[in-house]
Amino acid sequence: MIKKMLAFFSLFLLLVACATTEKKLQDENLKPLSQSELEALYEGGPTVSFRSAKATGTVIYHTDGKSDINWGRGTDTGSYNIRDGKICTQWTKIRDGKEECFTIYKVGDNKYKAIDPNGSLNSDFSFK
Repeated sequence: MIKKMLAFFSLFLLLVACATTEKKLQDENLKPLSQSELEALYEGGPTVSFRSAKATGTVIYHTDGKSDINWGRGTDTGSYNIRDGKICTQWTKIRDGKEECFTIYKVGDNKYKAIDPNGSLNSDFSFK
C-alpha cells in the first residue's frame, strides 16, 4: 500500500513539475505576444503543426479568416481571428462550435505555446 502511495505521489509531483501554465511562463519572464505580433505571424495564411494532450496535427489558416484542421483521426473546418491580443478559433465540430481565444507565448526559435483562458497549456506549436 505504501509503495502504491509513494508511486502515485511521485507521479503527481512529476506531472505538477512538468505542467506548463501561464504563471510558469510569466515566472520565466516571458510575455504574451501582442496584437501586432500575432497579426504579423498569421499574415499570409500560415500552416501550423501542433501537439496537445489530446491530439497532434496541422492547422491551415487561410487569408480570408477560414481555417482547416487535421489531427490524424479527424478533420474540421472553421474560422479564426486575432482579437484583443489573442488568437480566437471556432470550429464546426470541435468544442461544439464554440469560439475560444488563446494567449500565445513564444518560447523559442519557432516554438510557441497556446494558453487556454483558464491559464493551462492548450498546445505547443510551430509554423511550417
